[in-house]
Amino acid sequence: NDGTLLSVMTKHCFHMIFSSLPLTIKEIESEFYIGKKFDDSFNKVIVPWCADNEQDYFLSCVFGNGKTDKKMHYTEGKTLYVKFLVTILYSEVEKYCKIKNLKGEHNHFIEHFSVMLDDIGKNSPEVKFGLLNSIKKIKEEESK
Repeated sequence: NDGTLLSVMTKHCFHMIFSSLPLTIKEIESEFYIGKKFDDSFNKVIVPWCADNEQDYFLSCVFGNGKTDKKMHYTEGKTLYVKFLVTILYSEVEKYCKIKNLKGEHNHFIEHFSVMLDDIGKNSPEVKFGLLNSIKKIKEEESK
């Protein structure tokens, strides 16, 4: 939890879904980035991550270092990192938080790829979901 809208919504939705189950939940106040490792005593880490984050990560890897090994949910050591809101756009996070009166800082992850996709999305709104679907299919093919 880094106090951002995305973290606040992740925590809210996670507790809404799982609060009645016998789970041990530990909240860590820290900013998350791909490659950040947590103690191996955690078998799952819930990551505040939305479709915009995933698209930025994927495109920066494709046009940068070429390694996209942490697409979607991924395992690092013994820990599964679950990108909890990966199918939701950041604009939807903002709207949900406004409706539910959830307070947090705006995320500052917006990279140049998100801005570019937003511009393209004005004429073709399906672009972001199409890219997300492509990322999922690539991960499925790599898993075979």
